[in-house]
Amino acid sequence: PYTTLFRSRILRRIAREKQEILSVNRTKISEKLYSSVITLKTKESADDIESLYESLKEMKGIQSLTMKLGGEFK
Repeated sequence: PYTTLFRSRILRRIAREKQEILSVNRTKISEKLYSSVITLKTKESADDIESLYESLKEMKGIQSLTMKLGGEFK
């Protein structure tokens, strides 16, 4: 299904940015809308985190993106 393909695109994008995925949780909100929480172990570089954020934000199908960085929301 489309949602599985989309989720795998997101996970591949995160892996391409050389981030370590610790967990993935997905909740179906409506027929076509899912909420996902992805926990990552990242490098300590702010540039790496900013690059990942911008890369994910620009993906087709992403309606909103919130990142919590060391207790701070972006």
